[in-house]
Amino acid sequence: MKRLLATTMLAAMVALPAFAQGGTPIFTGEKQHQPVTSKNGYFVASPGQLLTSDFIGQPVYNGPSDDADNIGTVNDIILGADGTPQAIVIGVGGFLGVGEKDVAIGCNHFSWVDKSGGTRWLMVDADKEQLEKRPFSTAMQLSPPMAHRAPPKKQ
Repeated sequence: MKRLLATTMLAAMVALPAFAQGGTPIFTGEKQHQPVTSKNGYFVASPGQLLTSDFIGQPVYNGPSDDADNIGTVNDIILGADGTPQAIVIGVGGFLGVGEKDVAIGCNHFSWVDKSGGTRWLMVDADKEQLEKRPFSTAMQLSPPMAHRAPPKKQ
């Protein structure tokens, strides 16, 4: 169930209209859910969907051009209480993960850029200096994990 939710969430983030700079926005801010296709109760993947495990670790660039700078790496995704993606946490600064800080940025600041050869870049509309000045984000600032909450009441 957790994997289904994560895959559906990422599919909704990826399959959206064109972005002003030539990319595809990650999330527009409205609740947009792609219907889940199932066969006999099992999820059936659709083209363009991405596993969160493949999304984590993606390099983040500051523009669509071939000379854009790699300014960080996706470290996590923050979901709202309703499961809608709220922000993407990227690690900025440091070297090889040492000394980097996590910065949470709203999903509406990210987009996919299609590059030659069929590759895609994740782009954020900020530069490295702007991100390094942003406040440090930590998982401890968020609410406790769902596992510690009371289970929903059965109806």
